[in-house]
Amino acid sequence: MLNKKSNKFLILIPAYNEEKTIKKIVESGIKFGKVLVVDDASNDDTKNKAVLAGAMVLSHKHNLGYNLAIDTGLKFFLKSKHKNIILLDADGQHPTS
Repeated sequence: MLNKKSNKFLILIPAYNEEKTIKKIVESGIKFGKVLVVDDASNDDTKNKAVLAGAMVLSHKHNLGYNLAIDTGLKFFLKSKHKNIILLDADGQHPTS
């Protein structure tokens, strides 16, 4: 369940073949707002694990790279009602705390 800040923050997570870490990252991000994973045509179970963890997922049909995955998420953000965006890497490089 999302907290009261869910419309204030959009947590953007670009991901490519991150099935090992995506669940933990999504679950950590949900504490702060709505989570959007941009799946950059992963060939593993990244998308399904992100959805099961509670994220919204946008998927590229072909791998477009990290920068275009961020671009996809930013375009979504600009059309949304969120006021702020936080970018996290799907590999757990950035602590969500």
